[in-house]
Amino acid sequence: AGRACHVAYRGRDLPFSYGDLGQEKVKIGRGMKAACFARKVPHDIAWDDKSRIYGDAWYTFLGNARATLVTETGSNVWDWDGYGYGRETAARSVRPRASYAEIRDILKLQEGPVMMGQISSKVFEAVALRTAIIAFPGEYSGALKPEHYIRLEKDFSNFDAVFRQLADVEA
Repeated sequence: AGRACHVAYRGRDLPFSYGDLGQEKVKIGRGMKAACFARKVPHDIAWDDKSRIYGDAWYTFLGNARATLVTETGSNVWDWDGYGYGRETAARSVRPRASYAEIRDILKLQEGPVMMGQISSKVFEAVALRTAIIAFPGEYSGALKPEHYIRLEKDFSNFDAVFRQLADVEA
């Protein structure tokens, strides 16, 4: 209850060639940052390289927050010939303002055939620091179950429920 920051997050803006999982790291940050701002919920959410936090400062940052955001880590895109990033760079040089959806279509990125989303070490750090987890639904290597986190739908349709749960400090 005494943690001034209600939602803390540091993500990373990954190249489009990482696929949907890579893009979720920024998507969850953007969505939650806008929702916190609109509701005047104290937050510290960023995904740019200059905002990265390392070492003991990371544990202080995470431990001073009521909750943190989590997505699965990894990539489900299979780059069979090893040229995916190069093709992305070429496509973006022609269309520098193209969205992920447009580049995904241009490159014909295909998720699978094996889903490789994994649990991040951030989950274990949050648990150790008694920081609640707000997460997109996923498999999380079978280690993080829905009852372990506050579920944030990927379409952000349940923000009100998420903020109600976050306000329930006892839970």
